Formats: sequence, structure tokens, C-alpha cells
Amino acid sequence: KPMNAAFSQKNINHVRPDLARRLEQLLDETEAKGAIEIIDDVARPLTGTTIMSLMGVPQEHLVNLRDWANGIVYALGTPRPSVELLEAGERAMQEMDALFTAELIKRRARPTDDFLSVLAKAMEGENGLTHAEFLGTCVNTLLAGHESTASTMAFGTAALAEHPEQVEYMLANAGKMPDILDEISRYVGMSASQARLASDDFIWHGQRVRKGDTVYLWISAASRDPSAYADPNRLDLSRTGGNSLIFGRGIHFCVGHLLAKLQLGAFFPAFFARFNVEILDDPLDFSGGYAFRTLSTMRARVTPRATS
Repeated sequence: KPMNAAFSQKNINHVRPDLARRLEQLLDETEAKGAIEIIDDVARPLTGTTIMSLMGVPQEHLVNLRDWANGIVYALGTPRPSVELLEAGERAMQEMDALFTAELIKRRARPTDDFLSVLAKAMEGENGLTHAEFLGTCVNTLLAGHESTASTMAFGTAALAEHPEQVEYMLANAGKMPDILDEISRYVGMSASQARLASDDFIWHGQRVRKGDTVYLWISAASRDPSAYADPNRLDLSRTGGNSLIFGRGIHFCVGHLLAKLQLGAFFPAFFARFNVEILDDPLDFSGGYAFRTLSTMRARVTPRATS
């Protein structure tokens, strides 16, 4: 309930003006540089600033987001992580736990109306959140609230740079942005899989699964299912239907989907209306992890787009 309240349409609308100003600032910086690293120069600063503002996390911690995100994604998103990956994930978790514990003390002394204050209030009473639940919710929100969206921006930029005709369609059809974002998300497949524990023994297409087994549900495969999408390996921003599983289904539907769509819907048209984009990495520099497809870096050259 507190999560849904924090990510309501009303609260998302409150961050819209700051998002627009931050995006314009980053685009100006991008034009001045010419050659950029998409994730660290644009995507993470935009999404990180936004989620931290919504949560009430001091912006001074923006510089730590890359290490925190990589530490957790590699440790938890790899089926058999090394000791080094687990230790890096543990360090990231401890640093974030310390941050949110300090912020909790501040909110208890002087409550506000931000996300952290709402969660702090949810800890009250016999059935309130435990300290561990508070920390877990904060860490998950901070990381998922920027990393997944930043990765979609990076992968989407690479896809659109390869499909200039789709860029023209996007720029000419601003009113169809929900379907456009759905197709970009489906095509790039940032959310690759979800792990589940089998609650009972069963057989699936001849494969025996036992109670307690870990099963990976491949969202990326569903996104390229020819029975669900015509010509599924083609990026087609004119698709309609909204069948993408990227934001989940049912009780697992992404609570932050409105914030993600707001940011993606602002970024892609503004970025490609202003620049011609050439991706300099071939192949792309992928990071490890099964659950989420991420990139270590993605370099690009941008030139101002000619205006008529």
C-alpha cells in the first residue's frame, strides 16, 4: 500500500517538471561533448536523479549508484556468482543499508511527505514493517527505480540508431507513445527472466521439475514468441496491443511502471529529435546476469539533427 501510494499518478506528475529540466540539462551537456558514454553521461544521471528525488534520498549519493547497481545485479542476477561478486554485492548492500538507516532516523525526528517518510510511518504498529523490510524495500526501489529504466534507455538508443525509419515514425507520432514504448521495451528485452521456486512436483514438456527447484521464466523468449507477435524479431513501433510482459503481470506487475514510462517517454523523443546517433561499440559491452540484460558501457557519437 505505501509503495502504491508513493508511485501514484499524482506523485509521478510532481516529478515531471524536474525531469524535464534535468533532461534538457543533460542534452545540452551531450551536445557540448559530441562523444558520450550513454549510461553514465545521460541514462543513469537522469533516472537516478528522478528516483532519488521521489524517494527523498540526498542527491550526493548519485555518484554511488553505478557501483551499488552493479554489485547487486551481478550478485543476485547470476545463477552461480563467484565469491568476489557476492562480496561486492554485500558491500553495496551494507552501504545502502547504512544510508537508509540514517535517513530513517531523520524521518522519525522530522517526518515529511516523501517516500521514506511514508515507509517510516508504515513501520508503526504491531503489524508494521520490520527494519529489514524497510531496508529491503528501499534498496529494491532505489535500484530497480533507476537501473532498469537506464538500461532500457541504453538498449533502446542502440535499437533506434539502427532503425532510422522507426525514429521518424516515433517523432511523427507523439500521440502513440504508449504503444511505441511498449514495442521498444519488448524488442530490447531489458527484463530477461524471473526466477521462481516450484511449489510442487510437475512435468513441463517432458522436463521433470521438483518442489523447491529454481525455475527461470524467460520473458525475453515470450517477447519474441511468433504466436504472440507477427515478425517478432523486427522493431515495429506501429504495433498495437500492449502485450509486452516487461512490466510483469498480476501481483508481479511493476509498481514503478508509471515512473519508468514517464522517463522513457520524455527521453527517446527528445534525444532523437535533437541528435543523430552513432553507436561506437560493436559488439555491445554486456554485463553479467540472467534476470536483467545490462551494459557495462555504451559509447556513442551524437551530432545535432538538421532542422527544416
